[in-house]
Order: sequence, then structure tokens, then C-alpha cells
Amino acid sequence: MLLTDYLKKTANLTPDKYLLFFSDRRFTFKEFDEITDRAALSLLKDGVKSGDRIALFLKNCPELVVCFYACFKIGAVAVPINFRYKSRELEYAVTNCEASMLIVHDELFGEYADARNNLNTVRKCYLVADKSGSSDVAAFSDLTSGKEFGAELPVIDGGSPAVILYTSGTTAKPKGVVHTHNSLLNTAINLVTTQHMDSGDMSLIPLPVCHVFAFTGVISTIYVGGTVILMPKFEPESYIDAIDKYRPTTTTLLPFHLADIVNHKRALTCDFSSLKHCLAGGDKVPVEIHRKFRDLAGIEITEGCGMTECCPYAVNPAI
Repeated sequence: MLLTDYLKKTANLTPDKYLLFFSDRRFTFKEFDEITDRAALSLLKDGVKSGDRIALFLKNCPELVVCFYACFKIGAVAVPINFRYKSRELEYAVTNCEASMLIVHDELFGEYADARNNLNTVRKCYLVADKSGSSDVAAFSDLTSGKEFGAELPVIDGGSPAVILYTSGTTAKPKGVVHTHNSLLNTAINLVTTQHMDSGDMSLIPLPVCHVFAFTGVISTIYVGGTVILMPKFEPESYIDAIDKYRPTTTTLLPFHLADIVNHKRALTCDFSSLKHCLAGGDKVPVEIHRKFRDLAGIEITEGCGMTECCPYAVNPAI
């Protein structure tokens, strides 16, 4: 079984359970499975073949998660692009991975517009928003609103590429790291096992899903049948609001996010008791932040170490 099989299994067992919350939008497992089926079949109809690269130049939004699973279902390779990229960086990544299709967030359209004349491998672009008025851009809703047209989803080889994640490029240009369907499944299994997650868990994710840290948090939560609470971006006030509203059981944060939270004026009045796990990475967490968070939430921060190539591979302390 692959990640998409576990999605389908949970959609059949608990169709009305919520898979994803994002601002005022929400999706049940059944709704998400159906919308990713429609998107997958639409991509096939659009000429996408197994192994084709689909670049995702998107900020955190439900459409990004939909794109991942639609690609997984047809054997296309999802390539999330850092939304902070400017036009030249976008051009580099899209050209480097030889993407044949590009899906762009409306807030990032300007960068695409500046780069599009040099995106020679891209034959079609979809915009997550209303159409921009440009004749070479289609609306993303075209992929998800149509009815199934009778085609069957292909059987996917677990050893085939599923995603290309770009490194941060601290020592040279970013490198595209290929993960297979099997490696993603095993990453999800490792995270779920390490954090003792189950279908009752709710994961609060404020980090960019174009990055491996948040991406693996999303797929591991969906794998186990839990619920993802996806934030557009991290803001301490909004994060504390989400704790109060959703009562998440697990979360992923960067050290400076933790500092913003524990030093926020509402920290002492917020009830963090629903949290069972807090996984932090990207840098060391100062001892004082560890102490303040433990006093607030009653749990230890678990610091993780990982790479784009192998995702989290060590945590301290052990959970």
C-alpha cells in the first residue's frame, strides 16, 4: 500500500471525518479523496503522464495538498517550489526539474509573469484563483470541478519518483532531491511511530509545506487518519488562536517560532494542555525556551535533526 491507498482506506472507513482545516475551509476524508481523484483524472485528460514533473509554486493552501495527492495518484512527480523564490530562482527550479506544468498561487503570479518567457519546458500553467486575464493561464478550478470522465487511475510502482524537494541551497544552487512513493510511506511510518500518533491526532502546521519539515508532517498525519490544521503562515497571535479553537495534539515549529509563542502576551492565558508532542527543528532551541514551553504546555520540546534527502532521522529527547 502507498500513501494514496491509506487515504482511500480512511475515506471509506470514516468518510465524514475532517482531514484538513484551513482558515474557514474544511475537507472531510471523503471530500478530499474525491477532489484529488477529479484533479488526477483531469491531469490525465490534460496529457500528464507518469513521470511528468508538475511544479507547484504555491503558498500554504488546500490546493497545494490536493496537488500532492493528485500527482501521487497518477504517477506524476510533484515539485513544490519555495514560495519565497523570485522570478530567476523560479526559472532555475522549473527548468532544472524540467516541469511540463506549473500551478501558481495568485499572490505569486507576478514572479511567474516575469519568468514565463524563459520557462521553455512548461506547456501549461494553472492559477489558484480567478483567471488572471492572461490567455496562457487556466483556472485551477478547471482541474477539480469537472466530473470524472471514465478513465481509471493507473497502478503506481512504489519505487517510482513521487516528489522532488529542493534543498535550501546554502552552499550552492538548490538541488532537487527525489523521493519515491515507498520512501514517503516509510517516512510517514517513522514519524507516526516516533510520535506515537494515531487517528485521533490533530496536527497544527504553521510551516511552509513546500519544505520537507511541514510536508512530512502533512503526509504522516493523513497516513495515520488524523486531521491536519494548516495555517497560511506562522503568526504568534493566529497560532494561539488555533490552539484555542482546534485543540491540536501535535505541532511542528522552528525555534524562533517557539520564542515568539512563549514570550507572547497571551501565552500565560492560553491552554496548551491538548498538545502531546511538539517537534522543533532547523536550529537548536535555547534552554530558556525549553523551560518556558515546559511550564506552559507541560511537555518537553522534542528537537529533531533531518535533511531534505532523508527527512527527520534523529530526535532528542526520545518521545
